[in-house]
Amino acid sequence: MTRLAKTFRIQAIDANAVKTTEDAIAFLCNLTEVLGRQHQRIRDELIAAELLAFTPRDMSGATPNVSVASVYKTNNSASTNVTDFTNAREGQRILLIGNDGGKTTIKHNAAKINLAGGIDCTLADGDTIELVYDGTDFDEINRADNTP
Repeated sequence: MTRLAKTFRIQAIDANAVKTTEDAIAFLCNLTEVLGRQHQRIRDELIAAELLAFTPRDMSGATPNVSVASVYKTNNSASTNVTDFTNAREGQRILLIGNDGGKTTIKHNAAKINLAGGIDCTLADGDTIELVYDGTDFDEINRADNTP
């Protein structure tokens, strides 16, 4: 995964250097070209890091790694209780989509996964739950029973 940790800032513009309308136009054209290249590069990095696309990643095991995407499909071959998520970033939101015939249950544990009403969430195919990491634990934002 590509890490995006760069900040771009225009520190100052020397107004004295822009003496004519032609200078101002040249400056703005140059700035637009530079920003356009940066925009494309940043967009390409976001796509590579899968932060711009919502292609779900497979998720399995009791403590899945959630560092590589924000949308996950469950993919357990046997009944599995998810008791924690690893490698989360503070403020990160994850959306989990049931995709393994109800084999995955997200377990409430106020110290790690704080679910609404303290109620565990078994994800049938198509069901969803969204969580946010506050730096200490995951808190449920919402869930949807999409079973027909």
